[in-house]
Amino acid sequence: MRKLDILFVLTLGLGIAVFLLLNWGFTLTEEKHQVYQENQVLAQQISALDELKNDLKEEVDTLMSMYGQVSKEKECLERLLRKSKRKLTSTNNEFQQFRMESATAIQSLKESIHRLVKAKSTLETTIQATEKANNTLLDQAGIDRAVFKKIMYASEDQAVAFKALQREFAMVKEKREEAARERVVKAIKVKSNQRPKSINRKTLRATSFRTETEMRSGKITAKAKRVRRVVVSFDLQNVPKEQLGEQELYLVIKDTKKKLLDKNAPTVKVRIKGLLQEKRVIKTKKVVLENQQRVIFRFDVLERLEAGYHKVEVYAKSGLLGKTSFRVE
Repeated sequence: MRKLDILFVLTLGLGIAVFLLLNWGFTLTEEKHQVYQENQVLAQQISALDELKNDLKEEVDTLMSMYGQVSKEKECLERLLRKSKRKLTSTNNEFQQFRMESATAIQSLKESIHRLVKAKSTLETTIQATEKANNTLLDQAGIDRAVFKKIMYASEDQAVAFKALQREFAMVKEKREEAARERVVKAIKVKSNQRPKSINRKTLRATSFRTETEMRSGKITAKAKRVRRVVVSFDLQNVPKEQLGEQELYLVIKDTKKKLLDKNAPTVKVRIKGLLQEKRVIKTKKVVLENQQRVIFRFDVLERLEAGYHKVEVYAKSGLLGKTSFRVE
């Protein structure tokens, strides 16, 4: 009996031990399963973190590459900026130097212009004085200005031009000598009382007319459309004593239709056929009449001339001095 009790106790103890062992095993299995599940979750999280790590690494690598590129660009831009600053400083210095040099050059130009203007004024005055002296010399020599210009422009050789002027002067001298001889003859006639009334009634007359038509340059031309100036010259010889001194001479030029070349020609009073009458004239010239001299009229053509013959008349207060004509094509 006692053995049975002991066996029962042992059996009961063994059952309890088995129960406890089974219960522990079951609990251990659940914990193991829970740990396994947790390990699975952790493994998934680790896998996700690894992927995130790889992505972040790629992004970091990309950013490092971009950072390197940006750093290179920054360094290049900094060098370019430093170079631009140096260039700007150099350009500014050059510009300041240029402004200083420009101001000096402008001042020098102003001074040069002032000197040139002064020299121009002096030269113009000299030219006017020279032209006046030349005209006086030509008048004294009795050579017409138009003839003088024609001779000078005809040849570039001064020796040839000088010889032509000598010939012209010889002709003028011969005319003057002839006029002087005529005056001597007339003086002898006066002394011998030959035709005294005719001599006492001597009137002023113009002789040796010469008419030239010039272009704007001063060259002689016979083309009507090119004529810009008409030059009329003549000699006054044996001027009566009562007409010596200051006088007004008048020029009249009429075209082929007997119309004055100046539509606005003024009117003066001259003696015609013994009566004081009004006469329209295109040019008035004040002269101091001497015993003999050559007078030159220069008329600037206002309108284009017509082809054909043009009549020229010269008057004084005492009446008609003489007339001539010229032709243009």
